[in-house]
Amino acid sequence: ILFGTTKLNLNYNEYVTSLTILGMVTAINLFCCIVVFIFRKYLIMEAYSDRFPSEVNTPCLPSQVPNAPPPSYQEMKMKDYSPCKTPEDAPPPYSAVCTGSLLSSECKDSQEKSLVL
Repeated sequence: ILFGTTKLNLNYNEYVTSLTILGMVTAINLFCCIVVFIFRKYLIMEAYSDRFPSEVNTPCLPSQVPNAPPPSYQEMKMKDYSPCKTPEDAPPPYSAVCTGSLLSSECKDSQEKSLVL
């Protein structure tokens, strides 16, 4: 293939045809390998999920049948559903942000240095 038409004793048309056929065979082979690899990956993932089902405890969601309608407002008031709360800190109040009192001395120093450039 690398030597061209001279070492293979082919004319130009035969050489181009052989390159075209080799390219098509290579493309089909590569496509099939990719399809088989993806199929095997999905099969392994499915077998793994069947073997080790995830048991996620969601305390915020009521235990219901998956296709059941959502609870009514009256049921929510009676059972006192509370929204999920993340363990994050609450954002600072608006006035503190506007006055800039939350900026630490490091932040102020870095701002002063950036202005000196």
